[in-house]
Amino acid sequence: MQMTVKLQISHSKQTKTVKYYTKLLRLPEEAVYAVLVKNQFQCLYVEEADATRDIDQQWDCLKEAIEKTNEEFLPRVNREAKQEWITEDILDMIGERKRLKGSDAYKHIDNNTKMACKTAKEEWLNSKCDEIELLSQRNDLTAMLQKSSPSNQNRL
Repeated sequence: MQMTVKLQISHSKQTKTVKYYTKLLRLPEEAVYAVLVKNQFQCLYVEEADATRDIDQQWDCLKEAIEKTNEEFLPRVNREAKQEWITEDILDMIGERKRLKGSDAYKHIDNNTKMACKTAKEEWLNSKCDEIELLSQRNDLTAMLQKSSPSNQNRL
């Protein structure tokens, strides 16, 4: 008697990590951050000093200290669109589409997102064309070239 068994690993959804603007930490006057983390870590360490702590508990303590200090001290990084024509509404729709992936409502939100992207891109291109036509009527060739090809901006 032979039997074949197929195993499948279940993938758990990872929580989205919050991104902070860490470039502030490179500035010399921002040594305050290190002091805040150290103070936060010492407070957490003192609270649980009497209990025996293994390495996992110490790591959790340090991680909690850093996360609390990040919330207080560092600003969050805002989402940025990769394309100029993508609006905040479209970014929200994309986030909603990612959240609904695999459900029944996904197809509907996917179609809406694609249509919104298509119309936004078309409107953006039409506005760019109108600007270029206006510059053409004024015989402003330098500005027209800059508008028509963003890669040429560094050459002029």
